[in-house]
Amino acid sequence: LNNLDLVVRDLSSGQMATLLRGTPAASWFQPRFSNDGHRVAYRWAEGPMDRRQVSLRVIGTEPGATAQIVLPQVSASPRGWSPDGKAIRVFLTPQELAWVSIEDKSVRTVKAFEKWQEVHDASVSPDGRFIAYSARPVSGSNDKYIYVMDATGQRETAVVKTAGSRGWPIWRPDGTQVFFRGDRGIPGASALWSIRIRDGEAVGEPWIVK
Repeated sequence: LNNLDLVVRDLSSGQMATLLRGTPAASWFQPRFSNDGHRVAYRWAEGPMDRRQVSLRVIGTEPGATAQIVLPQVSASPRGWSPDGKAIRVFLTPQELAWVSIEDKSVRTVKAFEKWQEVHDASVSPDGRFIAYSARPVSGSNDKYIYVMDATGQRETAVVKTAGSRGWPIWRPDGTQVFFRGDRGIPGASALWSIRIRDGEAVGEPWIVK
């Protein structure tokens, strides 16, 4: 086992299975499970560093599964799946969030961000209606807020807009809360926070979970 292999572990049995064998010239990045746990989307890179070929791929979690190329020669970073498992949410560039259809390979841009916003990750709600992400509110700010927008990118709300750095939001499985990492008022110290969400809006104030 090394960091170039893609391995899944059954948390109930402790059994591990290797889905992909990597080499120094070919490896995977940023794996994301489908909602049903039966597939993994990942970014695949192979070839010499100066001529690296990158693609978006999907592989099943059953033994002997064969990888499927969804987008060839595209540096797409997977960030999650649609609830029905028919599309993958990706960053096509560090500033462009999009949905990629597994069936017809079509790409639909959700939102194009400004570079100064520094959007690194995004999380889709379990029902597929909303996307949570962290971003800087204005150019030059040292703060990062947590935002929730609808899945089409049309309606956007800052659900956590207190001073400090917030990031890496993820939804509770029932869609009622967003957890995120954030400052806790001590230099260099961070905490796990949560905010309640209803219909894409914040309910109450964020609080420290751990």
